[in-house]
Amino acid sequence: MLRFLVCKCIVIFILVNLWKTGTPHYVDEYSWREYDNYIPHDAYLAGRDASGNRLYFGQALYDNKLIPGKIIENSTAVVFEYFAIEHTAENNIKILCAQNPQTFEWVPTNANDIRSLEKKIFIKGGYEPLVSSYLGRTSLNGIVNIGKIICTVLSCHGLYVTNNGATQLVTTNFEILSYNANINNSYFVSIRLEEDQQCKPITVNIFK
Repeated sequence: MLRFLVCKCIVIFILVNLWKTGTPHYVDEYSWREYDNYIPHDAYLAGRDASGNRLYFGQALYDNKLIPGKIIENSTAVVFEYFAIEHTAENNIKILCAQNPQTFEWVPTNANDIRSLEKKIFIKGGYEPLVSSYLGRTSLNGIVNIGKIICTVLSCHGLYVTNNGATQLVTTNFEILSYNANINNSYFVSIRLEEDQQCKPITVNIFK
């Protein structure tokens, strides 16, 4: 038994989930949360940029569409590509959070092979009519850039990323973010000590 001596300002939340073999059981492993210029302690870290800044997936409401992009730590905006132009948004934006980030996996792929990954459960990045948007990243010499992957019914365009005002379509050697649905017979206890003015957040995961 785990015992924690904590101050009164901390709330302990225990979440227990049991998966049965062969039966997918879906819970709120991840969610899009309102972004108020504060990086939540469970925000999903997607990588670091050339300056070493942490990169997170953001989502913006733009032109009546939900467009995924990137949030750089200490930034108040989400940066995203739309019709080959780099845009920024500071209002009505969200950030991707994950209670158990180990259930995510990065799958190497390219624009031609995404449709063949039928057994993977891709993380939806947003909404645009007639297309599906997913989350992806690319890496060159250890420098990561993240963005959206756009697919139609027949094919996938590739990974759209932005950098210093420019946009780029990457069609080879990138990764797509997937939910690992093969976690069965797993017993999770997540104890989250939520942050208040004087207390720092702590996350403890126990696996069977």
